[in-house]
Amino acid sequence: MSTLRVVADTNVVVSAFLWGGKPRRLIELGINQLVTLVTSETLLHELADVLSRRKCKSQLLQLDLSVEDLLTAYRRFCEIARHAEIRPTVRKDSDDDAVLACALGGAADYIVTGDAHLLNLKHYHAIPILAVNEFLALLALPNETTL
Repeated sequence: MSTLRVVADTNVVVSAFLWGGKPRRLIELGINQLVTLVTSETLLHELADVLSRRKCKSQLLQLDLSVEDLLTAYRRFCEIARHAEIRPTVRKDSDDDAVLACALGGAADYIVTGDAHLLNLKHYHAIPILAVNEFLALLALPNETTL
């Protein structure tokens, strides 16, 4: 039986690593191979950029982690997909198109995000776009991490 293929938007990944909660549960599902987390080089670059910002750097220091540590860890349990060529879709934030291109190119079953621009789309092609709590509810799993 194949696992669900999920693209976690950068905001979800950052929240998971730095603050835990519901987003961490999604990442745990990927680590435990209960879902396949799909990302791309473009999304990894965005993740590195966001983690390098002041607010995140402060949290990384508190956790005694580095940007490189988190990127290396994330790469270990994610599948790296090539972006599909897509038409511009998210006019108010064109960076969000990278999430859609990754999902299409990586044959994702779901996109999980906290981004209103993406959530307002509700789906891209046949790929549902859900908030973390909606995705966890779909799987009938607890929202909070057990760690």
